[in-house]
Amino acid sequence: IIGHEFTREMVVSGRSKSGRAYDAFIGTIPDRIADLERRLEDVADDSTRTALENQLVVQRNYLEATNAVTPTPPTVTLSERMTLVRGGREIRLLFFGRGHTGGDIVVHLPVEGVLITGDLLTGGLPYMGDGFLTEWAETLEQLKPLAFETIIPGHGQWFTDRAKIDHLQSYLQDLWWKTVQMHDNGVAAEIAASQIDMRNHAGQYPAITAVGANLHAVLRVYDLLDSEQ
Repeated sequence: IIGHEFTREMVVSGRSKSGRAYDAFIGTIPDRIADLERRLEDVADDSTRTALENQLVVQRNYLEATNAVTPTPPTVTLSERMTLVRGGREIRLLFFGRGHTGGDIVVHLPVEGVLITGDLLTGGLPYMGDGFLTEWAETLEQLKPLAFETIIPGHGQWFTDRAKIDHLQSYLQDLWWKTVQMHDNGVAAEIAASQIDMRNHAGQYPAITAVGANLHAVLRVYDLLDSEQ
């Protein structure tokens, strides 16, 4: 198992099962189960009951599967780069800086012209609740000199549009400064998230249809700003 030194440190210390992302996606499962059970008590309609029962099965299985996972840390680590040659194929593992997490590694296949980015760069907007937003934009800049035609992201379909790097950089920088203004004006993060207007990026991210920014992203910016003070 090959990973960044940061990743090994997080897993070994147990922090891969804590934090905002874990709390949001995993820690809330018991509450979701309890809510579905309460809703089932008051449902008379058969189709609604069946739908809720199916959701409950999924959530219970999700919780059971999650509880069964034992995170295993990398057995080989790198700090900046590593090159592997397997079956004549050159595989470059590259760390350009912090972004989506503190240990984002991209995999570059120079002969095939493929770049595997994980959640450092996705087709849409990635989760930002654990990210380093100002550094993230700088890290993305380091991808541009690489020779590749195809990008395989952490989520969604592969794509060839290199302009998506520029789009995400622009969004990250804009979100950062708009959130800084809210923070400096003493606006609570929850209110700021409902008022920040990112619709100027809707052309690149069609999912943006109204005023508001992701609360986890805004909370993360507030965390980073408060840690500097």
